[in-house]
Amino acid sequence: MKYELLYDEFKKEIPECEDFCVAKEKENAVHPTDDGMHIIFGMVVVPYILHEVVERRDTEKINKIFEFLEKMAKSQNTSIQEVLEFSIIEAFIAEGREKLQLLKKYMHDETLECCKHQEQYFVIGSQYDLMHNWNPLDPLLL
Repeated sequence: MKYELLYDEFKKEIPECEDFCVAKEKENAVHPTDDGMHIIFGMVVVPYILHEVVERRDTEKINKIFEFLEKMAKSQNTSIQEVLEFSIIEAFIAEGREKLQLLKKYMHDETLECCKHQEQYFVIGSQYDLMHNWNPLDPLLL
């Protein structure tokens, strides 16, 4: 798995995603040759994964997707792991607890560990905000 070819490798392993991904590229003005992997995965691949898991529920296709994510989690390349953690898993977490629980059902061991690790940051941030009555919309902070 090579960082520079990550999106191409995803599309090669899950060829059924091609039409959806091309549509999302156009919709979000994403240029695979110019934009970085975090942008591509965040704006194209994550919506595809959510579409498949939440709306279509084709177990065979979903399993292929999560096998790819597991390869990312096991990669020795930290840049690939960071795409998984910061562009994919954080987007899953941002979808809310109900969708995250659904997504976790398909995660393999290493991906699940990455997810648990990322969730800690969201919990810690939430607890800090509550403890200090921090409101990002407070006029004093703007």
